[in-house]
Amino acid sequence: MAATVGDGKTIAVFLQKVPVNIQGKIFPVTIGFSDGLKIGFNLLGREDIFKKFRVCLSDRYQEVTFTETA
Repeated sequence: MAATVGDGKTIAVFLQKVPVNIQGKIFPVTIGFSDGLKIGFNLLGREDIFKKFRVCLSDRYQEVTFTETA
C-alpha cells in the first residue's frame, strides 16, 4: 500500500495485523510500517485502538493514557 505524507510525496507502507495488550485486553490491530517516514520511528495507523479507547497524549508528563470506551 502507499500513503501520501504532508509534503505530497508518496511512501510505501506495509500493513501487518499485530496483537496488542492495553490494560490487560489483547486484541488484533492493523499497523502500518514504513521506512519512508525518516523521523525516528516507522509506525502509522491507530484506527483499531481509537475504536476501543480514548487516548490522551501528554508531552508535559511524557505519558499516554487509555480510557476504554463503551
